[in-house]
Amino acid sequence: MKNKGARIDTYSTQYDIDFVVANSKVTLEELRELYYYADEEELDDTWDNGGATTCLLKRKSDNTVVVLIRYMGRSQYKSSGDKLLDIVNVASHEATHVAIDIYNSVCATIDVENQETFAYFVGYITERILKTLLNK
Repeated sequence: MKNKGARIDTYSTQYDIDFVVANSKVTLEELRELYYYADEEELDDTWDNGGATTCLLKRKSDNTVVVLIRYMGRSQYKSSGDKLLDIVNVASHEATHVAIDIYNSVCATIDVENQETFAYFVGYITERILKTLLNK
């Protein structure tokens, strides 16, 4: 990474799809060097808007599908006025998107009658997102 403090972490799951977390110091240009959309188009400028975004992408180095969470630190949903609480809010929100994207990609369903598996998976993803964003 060219920028001081830039961090991109890859985390594996029990499925064949990893998820990747990029902190606010990672630039769009750096992401474009590593990933492209599933249709192999380059990442567009919509990746530079908002507080955080999640998308299914392909890794250029091996063409594998990943779910990327990019945190930009510009949350438009600051509810608490506390930066840590805002990061936890964003992490849990994006973790839900990641879990649903992965379930959808592997044709799994969320069983509302037995939610524990999905809840533990969202918790695991949230913890890893926080690990990256809080530099742990």
